[in-house]
Amino acid sequence: MRDWVIKFMDGRYGFDKLYFILFIISIILLLFGALILVPIIKLFMLILAFVVVAYALFRVFSRNKYKRSRENLLYLRLSSKVTGFIKQRIKMFRERKTHKFFKCPKCNANLRVPKGKGSIKISCPKCNESFIERT
Repeated sequence: MRDWVIKFMDGRYGFDKLYFILFIISIILLLFGALILVPIIKLFMLILAFVVVAYALFRVFSRNKYKRSRENLLYLRLSSKVTGFIKQRIKMFRERKTHKFFKCPKCNANLRVPKGKGSIKISCPKCNESFIERT
């Protein structure tokens, strides 16, 4: 039995992070569909969950590895932007008592300076723009 599975999956794309996220999304859609009492919305949620599962399985069994890896790479790029933004906001929240954050007027880079230093000249390390702000 195991040899048959290995032969069947030979040359196929397989599982990746996008597959797992699609699978989790389909489970969430199924749960929401089960909780909703309006029949037409429930049907829509169940159909949408089925479509997401079908697409995830299509990706797993696809032989076009190049396209599937490009899709996964796009997903990873987008998710890293979102998680990076969230991590940055968490860091800013944790350091709010000891540091103040400014945006560079030229390149919009986030700059961190210590609080309580009065008016200081801030230099952006990316574009070398200097400006004066009160901490």
